[in-house]
Amino acid sequence: MTDFDEVIELKFEERFIEYGIIKGNSTVCFFKAGANGSMRGYQDKYLEIGKKLHQKYGYTIVCSSNPFAMQDSLSQGIQVIEKYMRGPYQVYYMGHSNGALQGARSGYLFPQIKRMLLVNGPITFNLHKTREGISKFKGDKIVFVYGTEDPSFPYLGLLDKYSSEIVSCVSIQGADHNFVGKLNEFENLFERYLI
Repeated sequence: MTDFDEVIELKFEERFIEYGIIKGNSTVCFFKAGANGSMRGYQDKYLEIGKKLHQKYGYTIVCSSNPFAMQDSLSQGIQVIEKYMRGPYQVYYMGHSNGALQGARSGYLFPQIKRMLLVNGPITFNLHKTREGISKFKGDKIVFVYGTEDPSFPYLGLLDKYSSEIVSCVSIQGADHNFVGKLNEFENLFERYLI
């Protein structure tokens, strides 16, 4: 398999979001890029992670672009998943930067989302909305991951106090916001912390 089984483009608030889909079993790995990120990710990182998870576990993969900043398009992504899944399913969500922020703030609205990996989401931008979202989450787990070189890393303590049986925070030494030079580490985060 070299690419997605299907690519769709849907309008959301006057812009278009692309979704790449690899069809598999009833566990959906949903990747949401950061602001202005593509569904494939830098150097195809989301596609590569998805292909590995699909080959190893048979998961369904949905990768989403994020062509604008600070809008919450998570509900549209869940609608796309609903359209393609037959029968019961669960979602393992991975969001980077603005995609992480969207998951933290509104993942609780979707009971299909059982696990979330939220990487380098801006901590201080309307922190009260992030706190509210994670406090209402009823799934299995939320893992916040921050590189020690990410601008939000100094504020990680603001999230640490929300650690619980299902919420944890992890730091990755030397990683910046985009994991430059640490792409392999980024690609292993999903399997390491959500599976």
